[in-house]
Amino acid sequence: MAHTYYGSDGLILISITKENFDSGLSRVDCIYKCRTTKADDLEPDLVAGFRLPDRPDYIIRENAKRKDDTDGFTTFTVSGFYGTLQISGNGTIPIPSVLGAATNTFKMAVNVFQSTTFLPPTPPSSTFFDISYSIKVLSDTITKKFTLPTTTSVTTLPLPDEPLTYRVLRVTSDQGLTYDPNLTFEQNFVAIYPGYQQTIFDPSFNAAIAGQGGIINVNRTNFGNVDEVTVTWGLEFSEAQMEVRQSFNWFNA
Repeated sequence: MAHTYYGSDGLILISITKENFDSGLSRVDCIYKCRTTKADDLEPDLVAGFRLPDRPDYIIRENAKRKDDTDGFTTFTVSGFYGTLQISGNGTIPIPSVLGAATNTFKMAVNVFQSTTFLPPTPPSSTFFDISYSIKVLSDTITKKFTLPTTTSVTTLPLPDEPLTYRVLRVTSDQGLTYDPNLTFEQNFVAIYPGYQQTIFDPSFNAAIAGQGGIINVNRTNFGNVDEVTVTWGLEFSEAQMEVRQSFNWFNA
């Protein structure tokens, strides 16, 4: 391809292509030519952190690649980036998301109090003991890729609008107690310790192990005046606590 220059001593844009990404990042790839005798003076205009000539919204990420041709002209190839989208928690800005899954294993400590009230003159009796459970769950994750100002922390971002759920995969006790996965935790416990008129779980199993939504992974790359950020939200599970109170009263038997 032949190009005609009319006495210009500056950079001449001869080619430009543009690509927009789902994250909101926009990229332009530019090819400039100039007289080789002026290349050393013009090259500092195409270094990382500078704005692209003719496209001032776009910031150069890496220094331009230079090629001195035999025809007396120099070619510079350079890319610039611009962020056009920022994350929103209210759903008004459509940001693509990917639903994934993660497994977590954590402990749950159960404090058990069992009491029996007998008919007089037999005094009441009570027993205290602890049971430790290991719980494995499969929970949802949400991953979004978007652009943010370089000074904005991801800790300021709202939780995604999509609900995060979980499913219990396995419950085992350190004491080797039998656990039927077809029954609820409460039903399993009563089956192991039957014979009591009342069994109170505080809190319930689902309430005790419920995870809290939060950021579990961040990847962040700078593109000049914006960062492209990939954030994964998920449920964070920590050691759970439960108290179980069982009672039997012979007066009500």
